Amino acid sequence: MGKATAPGYCRDSKPSLNVQDDRRIGKNWKASAVLGILALAGLVALSGCKSSSEPSSDQARKIVEASYQDLSPAGVKIIDFQKQNGEAKVVDGQKTYVYHFLVAFELPAGIVWNDYSSLHGPIAGFAKDPGPALGESDGIHRLKAGGTAVGMGAITFRETEQGWTADSPFTMDDGYCQPQTSPKDCYKKLGFDKSS
Repeated sequence: MGKATAPGYCRDSKPSLNVQDDRRIGKNWKASAVLGILALAGLVALSGCKSSSEPSSDQARKIVEASYQDLSPAGVKIIDFQKQNGEAKVVDGQKTYVYHFLVAFELPAGIVWNDYSSLHGPIAGFAKDPGPALGESDGIHRLKAGGTAVGMGAITFRETEQGWTADSPFTMDDGYCQPQTSPKDCYKKLGFDKSS
């Protein structure tokens, strides 16, 4: 007769598949397709974790904490942090996000409110007590320990390959209330919280 051939193939002709081989190839193809889809879904999920549609509250809080690092050794600590609003924008082709927040700190002893530029530059704000040489006539108001400092501000983030970053200083208005004033009551008293 002639040469022996492998099943499904005829000598001197193009290969043909038999039915049994077709089913096995179909099963392998389906399994490969399912695994491929699962791998693609996992990749999409992981890439989504790299940069979300907006910066997190933890990122914003860390930036605010860092801005008060000169007062941290004195014992200033955040007791409340709330996102008030957010605005996604594109500025000159760059995705940005403006994160609006309220923040409250508990004031320790040794912190003053400076009305003007004697200690804090051209703006009012919190500072470490400079000592008895400066007083009320210099715009220095010594604050009681346990008082509540509050701020209302906005941080502008920009989206990069590494996620959301904020390079420039943020804007913030701040003020203070007497000890035993809750952050919520202090926000309202100073007009920072507009909600009812």
